[in-house]
Amino acid sequence: MDMTTFSDTNQVSQRDAMATLSRIALIAVAIAVLAGCGDSVTGTFSGKSFHAKFGWKPEDFFTDPQVIALCKAIEANDLAETDRLVASGVDVNATGEGNMTPLMWAFPDSHLPRFQRLLDHGADPNVVVTTNLNAPGAISVGDSVMHLCARTHFPGYFEAALRAGGDPNLKDGKGNTVLHAIIKTGVPDASNRIALAIDSGGKIDAYGAGGDTPLLTAISWFGQFDIALLLLERGADPTVYQKDQLPNAIHLVLLEERQSALRSEAERAGLAKVKKWLADHGYDLAAAQSDVDRWAQFGQRAPDTTARLMRAELNKRREAVSIDQGQERSP
Repeated sequence: MDMTTFSDTNQVSQRDAMATLSRIALIAVAIAVLAGCGDSVTGTFSGKSFHAKFGWKPEDFFTDPQVIALCKAIEANDLAETDRLVASGVDVNATGEGNMTPLMWAFPDSHLPRFQRLLDHGADPNVVVTTNLNAPGAISVGDSVMHLCARTHFPGYFEAALRAGGDPNLKDGKGNTVLHAIIKTGVPDASNRIALAIDSGGKIDAYGAGGDTPLLTAISWFGQFDIALLLLERGADPTVYQKDQLPNAIHLVLLEERQSALRSEAERAGLAKVKKWLADHGYDLAAAQSDVDRWAQFGQRAPDTTARLMRAELNKRREAVSIDQGQERSP
């Protein structure tokens, strides 16, 4: 077990304890807009381009007149002029205000040929922006073109960015990897993108925002059990716990089963497949069920008692991992 599963914490607050129990007891699903920021970047608005909608002008981001000319050629979808400018020596990876790049300039509005042309010229999809580039709600601090490609519904971008060296393990400003971004956005070809990201070196058990692995995210984020099964088949570890919390993926599956009546028929079938996969591969569902039942009893205690019981269990788990790793116990 990776020691990062249990980062050092001095105590679990009463508020954190109750938040965890809420998730354990109810598996509360986050209320979010699945469209994600990718569509905001690549959509059109009342006939306007993204650049016009958000008032993007190259002069506001760059000072080099040649880079400004390149951005104008990109926005006009003038591939010949783009090629000419790059051939003349214009830096395709020039960075401007907020780490704006020509590739970011090419990204909106689903014009794949211009985007691909920049990548063919060596544009880097992993440059992380340091501002929202004057596009609040569409781009966030810590985003890169690679993250936007993971979240966009437009075809071809994600594959193109990966082929050009996009990093599937690059974390956004919230701490999510590309795998987390795909799962949380609900893109129509999520399974294909996940497979491509893993094939490109994506770490299947990496932690994201909130301390969830992609597998934990798939189960708890609107019950994407088809994605969960894919991740298991590709090597995701269901015994990895949510960071500094009680459940792992096996526990979440059992908790989801308690609420299966609230799921659609297709979701129930997907959940059953995940549970069967776990059983067929030798995971101890009975032991996990015992954990779930014990945690349910925590919620019947006073809040301070609940917090104490949770701290004790988390500390016991940390000690066990410490011993397994041959390390000294914490005093």
